[in-house]
Amino acid sequence: MNGARRRKCLVSYALLGALAAVPSGTALVGCAAPPLIVIDRAGVIPGAEAIEMEWVLDDDRYVRGEKYIMADDLVELREKIIKAAQIPDNVLDLAGITSGYLIKHRDEIMILSLYEHWRKPDGSVPKLPAGSRKALDPKILWEHLQSAATSEIEGKPANAKKFKLILPGEPQIEIWSDNNRPWMLPWTVSDGTQTFQIYTHEIPQMMYRLLAPGKEHCLLDGRDYWERGFWADREFRSHGFAKTLDTVFSTKFMREMKGWEKAKTVFKVMGQPRSRPESAGMATEGSGKSGLVGSNRPFSLFLTLRTIDPSPIDSINWRVPVRNGKPTTDWNELIEIHNKANEAVSSRIWMLEWKAEFPGSSLEMNVSQRRCISAGSDLFFMLAWTDSKFAGQPEFEVFFKREQSFGTAYLGTKEPRTLVTLAQKGYGEHWFDKLEIGFDAMRLEYAIIDPEGKPDKRSILKSD
Repeated sequence: MNGARRRKCLVSYALLGALAAVPSGTALVGCAAPPLIVIDRAGVIPGAEAIEMEWVLDDDRYVRGEKYIMADDLVELREKIIKAAQIPDNVLDLAGITSGYLIKHRDEIMILSLYEHWRKPDGSVPKLPAGSRKALDPKILWEHLQSAATSEIEGKPANAKKFKLILPGEPQIEIWSDNNRPWMLPWTVSDGTQTFQIYTHEIPQMMYRLLAPGKEHCLLDGRDYWERGFWADREFRSHGFAKTLDTVFSTKFMREMKGWEKAKTVFKVMGQPRSRPESAGMATEGSGKSGLVGSNRPFSLFLTLRTIDPSPIDSINWRVPVRNGKPTTDWNELIEIHNKANEAVSSRIWMLEWKAEFPGSSLEMNVSQRRCISAGSDLFFMLAWTDSKFAGQPEFEVFFKREQSFGTAYLGTKEPRTLVTLAQKGYGEHWFDKLEIGFDAMRLEYAIIDPEGKPDKRSILKSD
């Protein structure tokens, strides 16, 4: 073989890199060369030796075993790289993600984007609630889509392998990418005098077809992912369709819970209802088995509620565990809890006086199923409750909220006194605004408030 005709083409793999700017109007010239593919895993496996796969010129093609590259195809690849040296107006257009595609495939995208726990028990997609298509107006979500897709294109997960192709010639062209996303966009190109980036998906697809690097590097051909997989990807879900669909399904589920007709006259739903799947470890109520399909998977509905009419308890953050597609509580139970909490607060006049002192002050609760005390606070407040020799059990955890102050108190229906475990000094004239209760590594502070509203500040050493 003529040595001048036998040049080398190198392909190497290493760790992921960074995104750079893209010059335009670049012109590169050269000729095709027999490739030598080198797979370098040193960036992923320290000390790993490179593996060389040599190609041999045979008439109008380069051959390696049963595989071959047509010489003209290698010339075409080089020319496409040269012509691709231009900044695209819209990266998503090159990926085939356009507003027209969005409109055409909206229903399919909605199905792919739907959270697993909103599906039927067999995993199939239920009938989309009324208003779904309106809520997913492509014009409204287009900006979210652009942000998610651009983030996905430019994403750089850990442990990615670098793919580098060297085309010897005059000048020598080097093209590489360390992006671990389908199509591995953007690609960096250098001719020895300048470096720029390209965003075309044709180049990686052509390299995959010609060089046949194997299934390990199927990222070079990203058509299947961008046509289907992207829409169900977590990165996209966090931006647009799935989040909006979740609001639609959560709202429908909320309104179908027992007692809604009465509840909507008591509470106003603030913000957007949302849901979140739970791991098997979190799903302690009812079925918490892993590997469940569709609505059989445990999840929770989250609602922020504010009372429509003035009320001692103004706001509730409500978590509704859902098991096998059914809520483990309902609106009637929440209304009952709210009424009991209001009675407990109303018997403590000092709490109502503190709230009335400044507009915007509020007393709030977190309710998880039927539990009105945060799970993470059990040890702390129970130590203080027991140390204070309070009667019965604490039933309500109430949060004091004001712009410049906050606090946490525990109430029980069998105990007229109140336990305060957290208080931040504020600017008001009420004695509670002058109270400061906290805790550190050695001491737990708390205050006992008698029925007349007189505080008795105490502390417990953790060694006790």
